[in-house]
Amino acid sequence: FIFSPLIGYWANKSSSIRWPIVASLVIFIIANALYSSLDLIDNGVKYWMIVARFFVGAASSNIAVSRSYIAGATKVEERTLALSMASLAQVAGFIAGPLLQALFTKIGDGNIFLGFHLNMYTVPGWVNVFLGFVNIALFLTNLFNDHNIAVREQMLLQGKETAKETYKTVQMDHLVIWSLIFSYFIVAFNLVILETLGTP
Repeated sequence: FIFSPLIGYWANKSSSIRWPIVASLVIFIIANALYSSLDLIDNGVKYWMIVARFFVGAASSNIAVSRSYIAGATKVEERTLALSMASLAQVAGFIAGPLLQALFTKIGDGNIFLGFHLNMYTVPGWVNVFLGFVNIALFLTNLFNDHNIAVREQMLLQGKETAKETYKTVQMDHLVIWSLIFSYFIVAFNLVILETLGTP
């Protein structure tokens, strides 16, 4: 709610989504590492937990930028499929999350490794730290290159020479946009409820 517009503004102003995404992943890694290390903190643990969870949520603001990039980096005929696959991945994550958490309960109280407690509560956070590093590695290599196909398509269709000229001809339907935002809020709200209820 707070960070999505900020990271979206940054992505719009920069020539690449690489650094906004990497920044959100760094926040994600730090927040999950903090959450998994709460047992090392002596005072105010519950407040540090709230801080950690807040920044994990803030890091998820990259979802909006990712969807926007997918829409801009695909051709018209493949855009719907690409966005639906992104939605499928997100929903699959919501479903798999509680299932994986149930599997992590098999770890029980766990053991101490290099001074860190590895148990059913901390291992999910460390798995997220690992996955965050994997994502950063993918974004910082040649595996990811920015493409803005949608703008080029519109430039060709309208016979414009620059992206700025093309943007000037676009009229946004604010009613439709806010209706879709509200619909997405309802879907996300229901998914979070289901995820909460599904947690063992």
